[in-house]
This record gives sequence, C-alpha cells and structure tokens, in this order.
Amino acid sequence: MASAGAPNPGLEIRVAVPVDAPAIWRIYNQGIEDRLATFATQMCPPAEVEGWFRNPRLRVLIAENFRQPVGWASLSPYRDGGAFSSIAEMSIYIDRAWRRHAVGQLLAGALIAEARARGLHKLVGYLLEHNISSRKLVEKLGFREVGVHLRHGALGAASPNVVVVEKLL
Repeated sequence: MASAGAPNPGLEIRVAVPVDAPAIWRIYNQGIEDRLATFATQMCPPAEVEGWFRNPRLRVLIAENFRQPVGWASLSPYRDGGAFSSIAEMSIYIDRAWRRHAVGQLLAGALIAEARARGLHKLVGYLLEHNISSRKLVEKLGFREVGVHLRHGALGAASPNVVVVEKLL
C-alpha cells in the first residue's frame, strides 16, 4: 500500500500489525496531551491499543517514513447493530513532528480506499471545533458538515463544540 506520488519519497502507508502497537500508543498519547483530537484526558494504557488488534471490526493503518512510524488512522464501528454495519468512524493521529507534512491526507486517502474495499457506504467523523487542520482536511476530502454538538463533553475546564462530518462512499 505504498503511497505513490507522496510528497516525501520515504513515506508509505500500510496495514498496522500488533508489533506497531507501541508506536500507535505513543502517537495517540501525543494527541491526548495536545487536546486537539480527543476528549480523552488520561494517557491511554498500552494494553488498550494492543486490544485493538483483537477486534475484527477495527482496521488500523500506519504511516511510516523510512520505516519510522509517523501517524496512524483507523476505521472503527459506528454503532452496534446490522443497520449500521456499513458505516465506520474514521480517526487519524499524526506524530507532532510530522503534522502539516501531508501525512494526514495520505492516511485519510488510504483509509477511504480501505473503507470502499470493505464495502462500507459511509464514513463519519467527530472533530473538536478548534481543530482547524482536521476540519480543513475533511473538507478537502469531500466530507460534509452535518451538525455541531454544542458543549459536547468536558475537556479539562472547557466543554468544546464537536463538528460532525460524513462522507458517502
């Protein structure tokens, strides 16, 4: 699943495997610390990420630059039940040093292709309103804003709004 035409010739996207769990864990915890992409306030334990690989409904891709992990993306079940089985939630996390280097766009493109290959008909995402980079990315990828959850959850002392987006495949 190498990324042809990538702006960085050493950048590749591939399906993550259990040995990638420590890198995914590290990057996810950066996202928790930075308060840009998740309501999680406590660091994720390594066992949580290791458990993702036992869930057949979860798909994780990893971006590497010359075999060094620089980001990851996942498709996770949107809701339980057969009525929602062709919808997935998309998540993307990029190593701090690699943000604004097109890694998110490459991961998102690969994830959209993976979703289509799995027969999904829709992707959804939940973005913290202040995460402008992610909002610009999903707009560029053809997602549409379908609503805003006002003061949706607590993030420290704040209760940020969450922008809901979707893309029909």
